[in-house]
Amino acid sequence: MWKENELKKIDSTQKEAIRKILDGEIISPEFFYSYNQYDGYGTHGKKWEQCKHSVAISFVWSKEFTPKLNKTVLPIVVSTKVIQGLEKYLNLSNHTLGLKWPNDLIKDGKKIGGVLVQTTNYKKVEWIVVGIGLNLTWDPPPKNKYFGCLLSKNISNFSKKQIVLNISKSMKKIFKFIDMNNIIHEFNRRDIFNGKVSKKKVNNDE
Repeated sequence: MWKENELKKIDSTQKEAIRKILDGEIISPEFFYSYNQYDGYGTHGKKWEQCKHSVAISFVWSKEFTPKLNKTVLPIVVSTKVIQGLEKYLNLSNHTLGLKWPNDLIKDGKKIGGVLVQTTNYKKVEWIVVGIGLNLTWDPPPKNKYFGCLLSKNISNFSKKQIVLNISKSMKKIFKFIDMNNIIHEFNRRDIFNGKVSKKKVNNDE
C-alpha cells in the first residue's frame, strides 16, 4: 500500500514530504524515512533531540483516504498503534511502552520518540503528513537525562529496516475501522499521567 522512499541524508523527512506534495509528486500514500536526519523538528517547531542511532519517518496520504478520522485525534491513534506494534516486534510485554499526552513515546519514564501531525493543501486536496521520530540507542549517553531510547541492547542485534517496516505495518491499520473507545482505553492505560494530577492549558486556562 505504501510507496517506500529511503532518504540517505535529509534535513527533515517531514519537510521533504511536504515539499513533494507541493511539487505535485505524490498521488497516493507514501512514506519517507531516514537514519540520517539533521534538522528534525517536533511540536511547535521545537528541535528534535535525536541520537546517533535513530530513525525518522513521515507518512503522507490524502484526507480522502481517511474521511471519517478526525485529525485532532490522529496523534493518539498513531502513537497507540505504533507502540503496540513495536512491543509485539520486540517481544516486550504489554504496556512496557508508555505515552505522554499528546504525542510523546515513553520507555522507563524517558522520552524515546514523538509523533507530529501536520496538514497541507495542494490543488484543493488536503494532505496529512504524520512524522514519527524514534531514538533507538544513545552512543554516547544523552546529556539530558529525560531522553531515553527504545533498545537497551546493542543496535546490531536488531534491523533498523525491520523497525521501519513494523511501523509501516502499524500505520496501515489507520486506513481500517478505528475503534476510538479502544484507542482511548489503550492510551489511558499507557498515559504516564494517568491517575496523577497534572495541569494542561486549554485556551490559556489551566
